[in-house]
Amino acid sequence: MNSRDLEQIEAFLKLVGKPSLFAYYGVEPRAAAAEIEATVKKRRTWAQGQQANPKYRAEALWLIKNNALLRRVLLSDRKTYLTHVAQSQAQQGLKQLEPFMRGTLAGGVLTPEAEKAILDQGGRLGLRPEIVRAALDRLVQEVGARRHGEPAPRREAPRPRPTPKSDSFKDYYALLGITPEADDKALEAAHKAQYRAARSRRDKQAVSALYADLDEAWRVLTDPVRRAAYDAQWRANRAGIKSSDVSSDAVNISGFLPPPENHRVQTPPPPAAPIKTPPPAAKPPPVATPKPAVPGASSTPRTPPPEPTEESAPPRRGPPPQPEGIGGRTLGLGQTKRPRRATPRLSVASPEVISVSLGRKPELVVVVVKNIGDGKMAGRLTVDQGWVNLSRSRLDPEADQQEIELTINPAELPTRKGTAQLTIVTEHGERKSILVNAEKSGVSPALLIGGLVGLVAAAAAGLAIALSGGQTSLVVHVDPMADSIEINGQRVGEGSMLELTEGFPVDEPFVLHTELHGFSADERQIVVESGERGEIQVTLNPEPHRKPEAEADATVDPASLDQALERRSKSFADCLPQGSPELTVAADFYLGPTGELLYLSLDPAQLPDSQIADCINRQLHLVSYPGHGGTLAVAEAHSIRLSKGGS
Repeated sequence: MNSRDLEQIEAFLKLVGKPSLFAYYGVEPRAAAAEIEATVKKRRTWAQGQQANPKYRAEALWLIKNNALLRRVLLSDRKTYLTHVAQSQAQQGLKQLEPFMRGTLAGGVLTPEAEKAILDQGGRLGLRPEIVRAALDRLVQEVGARRHGEPAPRREAPRPRPTPKSDSFKDYYALLGITPEADDKALEAAHKAQYRAARSRRDKQAVSALYADLDEAWRVLTDPVRRAAYDAQWRANRAGIKSSDVSSDAVNISGFLPPPENHRVQTPPPPAAPIKTPPPAAKPPPVATPKPAVPGASSTPRTPPPEPTEESAPPRRGPPPQPEGIGGRTLGLGQTKRPRRATPRLSVASPEVISVSLGRKPELVVVVVKNIGDGKMAGRLTVDQGWVNLSRSRLDPEADQQEIELTINPAELPTRKGTAQLTIVTEHGERKSILVNAEKSGVSPALLIGGLVGLVAAAAAGLAIALSGGQTSLVVHVDPMADSIEINGQRVGEGSMLELTEGFPVDEPFVLHTELHGFSADERQIVVESGERGEIQVTLNPEPHRKPEAEADATVDPASLDQALERRSKSFADCLPQGSPELTVAADFYLGPTGELLYLSLDPAQLPDSQIADCINRQLHLVSYPGHGGTLAVAEAHSIRLSKGGS
């Protein structure tokens, strides 16, 4: 595992907001290899179905493309990756701990009590004591402090510093025309007023310098820690004691432990007589303007600078400068992330296709539904076959994990085999589908004799597959049936189901393209691993059509239209959940000369939910409508009767 792989993984984790791959997949670092393998495979299957979802497209495409890298990192390179994760977490913890340590060392002496407080704070951040002690030792050397009981180091006599200029200290309160007791609201109003007043100046350099001073005053006085340090310097300056500029690194330290009382730095008290604060100035004090480069330059007014808008007056706040590194490693505060909005995420801890062998008694299938995001996850559950009963029809919005029981009744299965689809739709827009393939295990006497010959061959073939470790196959389910199914641009079949054991890449991504005339094509990236059975569910939706603007010159025979709709009554019934009442909906049909559907208007509000509406809309686009003797025929508000028993 090289540095480039780690950079790609870190970028992906930043995208999904997780600290490590183990946290992303929800598995323990010490989990068995088989459990990690199954989790990665399941997540990759999820990714293959989310490529068309704008919300998860980037995440899904990265998972598909880097599936081999993820398996290698989590399985063969697990120890190396865990070491990298531990180092990264330690660096992040030390960044948060450094201001605490610097503040403790501000008095120049590290007492045992202060060291214990630092170790306790590091423990809360998940840092081992030896890491904290090593960082603390480096910082003690860096700042020139000493431990309690050690002799003070000899220091050379400080060189005399040049006397600071009288204007080295900037009086931000005088600049803004406010008192030191002004609150944030008064500070913001004064800042805007000074910005507006600066517009009248014609000296570009003077205005730029004034804007810079106003912005600097805003940044210092709106930060409680920096303002407290500045106020101390302001009082010292008024008392005649010179102090360093407010931009010193010491001002940026926050959240530190105060040094012990016997080592506290004494601050000169303010003078006894109250200091009179100058009244607010109507205009900002004059700012020293650089002299013109050429002596005797003309005093003609210069072009005023571009005026900032009212909205841009308050300066942008940024994070404080990061402190210097400890021992060559940066331990600054880092960037502050905005809190993420609570968003639930649907996950189904079951395979996409469940196969059940039925006897005489009903069989129970359990599907586990998880909320792997934040917030409440409400939704509904539907099944499209009457021989499957659901334990509930709504999701529990408060549950992080819940079990859905499907009872399969063999007595109600109309044929020996059947397929049902469980659909889970959440209120925030996610959707999952599970196919249940049921087959009665009993064999009829008529088929028993004829099947004996094939049984021996099937057993031999099954034994060969078992010895070879499992056969790699791809099964594509398409609704409605496709005109063409292509893999990497090559046609491999058509219809509603296609099963392949060869003709597609293994262990690498490939493009599956599905087409049906009059419907939008579906294209997605797929990965099928060696020895697995890949199940893909594709749903095609009608292409959007514009309503014809021409006038109708023919009519549609209502009886012929009803007959055409009746021929697809079984397909309409399959769109309705078990136990649905009879429904009547109205639709507008615009038909061409030979019965081609030019435009269809069906109001989804007439149906119980959008899933049923989409299904009915697909089936209406597959009807063979009657022709007529004109160019365009319109049937407006034509009634369609829908029921579980037929249309």
